[in-house]
Amino acid sequence: MRAPRFRPLPALAIALALLGLASCSSDGNEASRPSGGDSTTSTTTPADPRLDLRGPKEVTGPIEGGKYGVPYAGMPAGWEKQYGYTEDEYFISGDAVAYPTAEPLTEDGRWAAEPISATKPYKTRMIVRHPVDPADFNGTVVVEWLNVTAGRDADPEFGYLADELLSQGYAYAAVSAQRIGVEPGGLGIEVPGAIPEALQPLKDWDPERYGELDHPGDTWSYDIYTQATRALFDRAADAPMGGLVVDRALAVGESQSAYRLATYVNAVQPVTNLFDGFLIHARGRGAADLGDDPSQKSPSRVLIRPDTEVPVLQVESETDLEQLGFVGARQDDTDQVRTWEIAGAAHADQSTLDYAIKAGRRWTDAKLDLSSSCGTINDGPQEPVLQAAFAALDTWVDDGTLPTKSPRMTTDDAGAIVRDDDGLAEGGIRTPAVDAPIATLSGTNPTPIVICSLFGSSTPFTPEQLAAHYPDHDAYVTAVTKSADAAVADGFLQQATADALIAEAKKADIPS
Repeated sequence: MRAPRFRPLPALAIALALLGLASCSSDGNEASRPSGGDSTTSTTTPADPRLDLRGPKEVTGPIEGGKYGVPYAGMPAGWEKQYGYTEDEYFISGDAVAYPTAEPLTEDGRWAAEPISATKPYKTRMIVRHPVDPADFNGTVVVEWLNVTAGRDADPEFGYLADELLSQGYAYAAVSAQRIGVEPGGLGIEVPGAIPEALQPLKDWDPERYGELDHPGDTWSYDIYTQATRALFDRAADAPMGGLVVDRALAVGESQSAYRLATYVNAVQPVTNLFDGFLIHARGRGAADLGDDPSQKSPSRVLIRPDTEVPVLQVESETDLEQLGFVGARQDDTDQVRTWEIAGAAHADQSTLDYAIKAGRRWTDAKLDLSSSCGTINDGPQEPVLQAAFAALDTWVDDGTLPTKSPRMTTDDAGAIVRDDDGLAEGGIRTPAVDAPIATLSGTNPTPIVICSLFGSSTPFTPEQLAAHYPDHDAYVTAVTKSADAAVADGFLQQATADALIAEAKKADIPS
């Protein structure tokens, strides 16, 4: 990774927020200003041609007020001060285009889309985080397509990546790109035990703050996401980036959002040339529809187009391979498309809930515990491996260094993962969680509840199993150290993570 231009900051131990709640508020006075290439702006003459492209007609903010006085899906309380970041929410509005293709969408992802002249008006929001001190900003903005699996906005990728982002000087933006996260009446996966207001779209959650938003539908989501990102290249002092110069943009999205980004890579990126790289996390076999017309429906199996001109890194868990069918969409690694498969990881995990509770404390004392419905859910290695994946993508974009090729998880002819005597997946990216195990980690969950199926399971080893693996404590520490060092050498863990895992192993009362 390129040398940082900022002071080091302490590490965080957080993870994704697929079930993320709301958090901290923004400061500053609300203001409205035009933005984008088709409006008059005070932007400095650009060196980056993306500044000349069409963005939103109007950017309003920072937004304040409302029932709770905080943005939905904001950072946990205190992080702004702790890490020297600002967090502000903005409303963006304009006219969005669709990107239809003349021919039906094909499995190979080579989709020839063209923006149509007809537009739909929209008004949505985005959250922007960046270092307070311009000298701390590393020049890259990470733009998350917010996840709407549960029927409202969530920021799982920020939850996973916050340690890396906030310690390395990245800017971050979260975009409400889809209708279900904004408008009432959408359907999401039921989450047992969640308080009702935690799973509401923006206009229901805080009508005073978000009542004026207006989303025309997901056919126009791709351009809404595009226009929001273009606004981040505006260099005016009162623009969302506060005058900071953005050198490049990386798109990230998890689960349902990963399907949208797969479609974006295949159809929209060749038209906009907006993003410098993509982290597509936890998608299944297919991709999202490009529009409502039957000709714009995605096939059940979709590859990432092999001729993409920017790097694309896909990261997949056991759940994604088996239950979501990604095993049927595997493709050979190339110099532009790579896929990592993490053994022992589930689509979502315990850290999801940990981050959700931490973030939600900005506006509620409610807690979420899935154990009564789902049992002991997965507590696997997804977060640290995903952080290593993001760092690898950033380096790939920066200087062309290709990420390490991931071994594939071993699967049988039916696509099921082959498991060892302890029930652990064979193959895939190896970490101490599966090579020096103390529990059986799986991407599957035995309960019939849909949300539980995404969280996998974790079954602690019995004392007899621990004793069989580790005759004494030194044997356990040796196994953890060997696996952690190998993962660092292979590029699948960062050194700081390995050091923490080894230190934790030395303190653990194992095999006792």
